[in-house]
Amino acid sequence: MRQHVRRWASAPRVGAVGAAMVFGGAMGLRAAPPDYDFDWVTVGAPGNRSANEQEAPLLYPPYEQQPILVGAVPYTYRISKTELTVKQWYEFVQAYAPYYTGSRNSSAFTSLWIYANDQNPDHPPDFRIVSGAENHPADMSWRFAARYCNWLEN
Repeated sequence: MRQHVRRWASAPRVGAVGAAMVFGGAMGLRAAPPDYDFDWVTVGAPGNRSANEQEAPLLYPPYEQQPILVGAVPYTYRISKTELTVKQWYEFVQAYAPYYTGSRNSSAFTSLWIYANDQNPDHPPDFRIVSGAENHPADMSWRFAARYCNWLEN
């Protein structure tokens, strides 16, 4: 896996094990990214419709001023069938740590199962996985999930 990571705009925190594993966009324009030992499935039917008011009533007035259209995807993409493990996330944490300026123990970045051995920002980042948690599903913010996808694809 590559060490390059781009910075993305801020977004709310989510439990993002599945969301972290979505590749898409221009799959038809170039070769599919490597599998990285994940079990992928291709989601097709580009051009499917958005959820209607009956299917997603909270996304329509009076709950929202304008309908929030979700569900339509204009491209084919891949998504992992399995959750991202703490062990897999740990590799990203180590790669991104030199670029990260926040708290070394922020669970949005490290997951609930990875901790910094040293909080001193003048020391090189050093992390550990809680013993026995290697195969637990990872948890991170949407922002770091997006960075992870970018890291895998680039």
